[in-house]
Amino acid sequence: MKETRRYILWLPSWYPSKLDPYNGDFIQRHARAASMYKNIHVIYVVRDALGTVTKGVHRETTTAGQLTEEIIYYHIPKQLFGFFEKLFSIHSYFMLSRKAIRECMLTKGKPSLVHAYIAFKAGMVAYWLKRRYKISYVLSEQWTLYLPEAKPNFRELSFAIRSIYKGIFRNAKSVMAVSNYLLQNLRRLFPVTNSVIIPNVVDKAVFSFSPAPANNCCRFVHISTLNYQKNPEAILKAFSQVRKQGFEFQLDIIGPDCPHLETLAGEEELENFVSFHREMPQQKLLSFIRQADALVLFSRYETFGCVIIEANACGVPAIVSDLPVLHENVTRGINGLFATEGDPLSLANEIVRLVQNRNIFNHEEIAIQTAEKYSYERVGEWLKVWYNQNETNE
Repeated sequence: MKETRRYILWLPSWYPSKLDPYNGDFIQRHARAASMYKNIHVIYVVRDALGTVTKGVHRETTTAGQLTEEIIYYHIPKQLFGFFEKLFSIHSYFMLSRKAIRECMLTKGKPSLVHAYIAFKAGMVAYWLKRRYKISYVLSEQWTLYLPEAKPNFRELSFAIRSIYKGIFRNAKSVMAVSNYLLQNLRRLFPVTNSVIIPNVVDKAVFSFSPAPANNCCRFVHISTLNYQKNPEAILKAFSQVRKQGFEFQLDIIGPDCPHLETLAGEEELENFVSFHREMPQQKLLSFIRQADALVLFSRYETFGCVIIEANACGVPAIVSDLPVLHENVTRGINGLFATEGDPLSLANEIVRLVQNRNIFNHEEIAIQTAEKYSYERVGEWLKVWYNQNETNE
């Protein structure tokens, strides 16, 4: 049963906007899941450095069901000098955040709880709210920053910045992580005692099972930001090994423009085997996933791996790096295969294993189990329970 009496104020550090529709889309899905059971009011303040949306300050508010999303754009041009530009931008961020929060409370009253999503910078605003208005906050994290193997990582930050983070975590009433692996690393860095693990959401209205037409050759898809973390160069080297063994395949790589990857594909003689595509909405992404025999995600590190559950929801297994965190979502032979992290030959062997045994997975069962575990309804229920445990009774 939906609860409509009070509201929870959401303060995300990342969130989709007109400037970047994919930035923090997994956070937005959590907000939508939570709004199935609670009134959620999101305030997201984002810098518009190029003046794409505004040359001043521009606010857009939308409401759907129990979810209100308030996006505030502010323009600080890049022409300002270095440190002062950043200082001015941060000051504007906090001033606009506080103004929007005060206006929200004038209309709706004090929230029963504040949910800060990603400690920096939203957590600082949540901490101010706690000090100023005595409103408790909970904190969610997905950032790879806290992993020791990540580049950059938390230990590389200045002492002052680390101290700010520690204060935010110390004052949070509860901390949520999307995986046990991330939570254990947070506990090594911060005094986290009250905590919960709530996974990401897969939108089963978009990602669902549909029997794929038989492909003449095996098709694979890789979807990522194509950065150091995702290790796309090793993926191309692995597929080069597969090609040299005489196997036919088609690989679709979806992400931002990366000319050096296209050059590498040419050097590895993969021009006829690999296609590059720009980032796209989930609805368009669906066709690439559904026609694939497997997703390939060969990351150096992860905190969850959203594309895995999106592929699995379509019944498509994943070939992934053998990382502890990915064992939380992938079971070998059930919904995926593991390759030794950083070893292109190991990845090539697993790709060949799939090429030679294309019917080893029960695709429909993969989709059913994924939809049950990561649906809006299931994740929304977990968020509701977490909120109920931490809301004030005022």
